[in-house]
Amino acid sequence: MNELKTLRKSDLQNLEHYQFAFHLLTMAKEANVEKLGQWLPFLERALAAEDEALNPKKANVKEEPLRELDNRRVNGYKALQHAVKMGKHSEDVAEQEATKVLTEIMSRYPGIVRMNFDKKTGGLSNLVTDLAEPEAVKALKTLHAETIVKRIANRNKAFDEAFMRRFKEDKKQFNMKKLRQDTDKAIAVILRAIDALDLLEPSETITQLISRYNQLVDNRRALLKQRKMNRVKTATAKVEEQREMLEPMFDDLAKQLGTAAVHLHYTGRSVGSGARKYYELRVDDHSDCIWVRRVRKRLVEVARADLPKAAKRFLNREWGEWGIIQHKTIDGIDGMMPST
Repeated sequence: MNELKTLRKSDLQNLEHYQFAFHLLTMAKEANVEKLGQWLPFLERALAAEDEALNPKKANVKEEPLRELDNRRVNGYKALQHAVKMGKHSEDVAEQEATKVLTEIMSRYPGIVRMNFDKKTGGLSNLVTDLAEPEAVKALKTLHAETIVKRIANRNKAFDEAFMRRFKEDKKQFNMKKLRQDTDKAIAVILRAIDALDLLEPSETITQLISRYNQLVDNRRALLKQRKMNRVKTATAKVEEQREMLEPMFDDLAKQLGTAAVHLHYTGRSVGSGARKYYELRVDDHSDCIWVRRVRKRLVEVARADLPKAAKRFLNREWGEWGIIQHKTIDGIDGMMPST
């Protein structure tokens, strides 16, 4: 008797899930086994429902208003960039100093215009918050750019409201979790039928079908394994990038803590984004780690009571030996995730 290999289909992305089920349906049809054919319509209907939810043409029609709003807020950001660029080439000393202040703040959000909708919304929101600091407000006034920031804030808010409305509408129209569950049930029925036929009425056709299905599973397993490896590499590279950014600021922080810079170590854990990004540091001879955030070119310790919920989750659990298992973004958590 041949053995059907298993696959955690929940690890597949939506389009990959659809394609996996579609390949199985195609194989089963090509096998042309009469007693198997009666179960195929269940999978066909489930796939049709998934296809409707994933149809990019329909999605693009609904995204047009969003893209227009997105372009408007990006244009606002580019207007700010232009104002700063003009100040850089000004002969007025005050304008040149104002440019330095704003350039430093904007450098905290590299590539913001290329971010996806959701990240861009959060990035622009944090940027507007940073530009509300007294020194930034003074710099904006010097460059006559206060209205540009207001425009960015208003357009970002308009986009966010439209995005949330569409998200709620889409969620109501298409429940991908339920659609995938329906497809998985149909897949399970077909696999049970194949298994039963292989046991009760074995044939070369069924053996070949099982072999082809197992090859499909092997292919998807390889895809998932490679993705996990890529995430680990991305996580490792990101942690090292953050470490290189933090370490030059350890000297000043060490003086505040009454220790030496060599006793400070970045653990690789961070939460949040932009100006509200927090980093965990281990201090030699201290029982507890500390959390810091970057303010200009300095690190400032953050009291535990002021940490976001994502960071407090770390504080409420005991972790064993650290290891990178997978790079994720969950409630703003990124970098290394603890091994369990």
